[in-house]
Amino acid sequence: MNPIEMAFAKLKALLRQEPARTVDALVERIGNLVDRFPPHECANFFPAAGYQRSM
Repeated sequence: MNPIEMAFAKLKALLRQEPARTVDALVERIGNLVDRFPPHECANFFPAAGYQRSM
């Protein structure tokens, strides 16, 4: 799985916990979930996917 797929998998799991029933509610929900993706966690998606850190 690549880093983008990992982020979307997490987003989908979070969205399933409290499903939105309208497009507007979905957009608002995604906006509220952005804080659940801290930079250090997103950075960890890359080594988990097999990418090596460049020097």
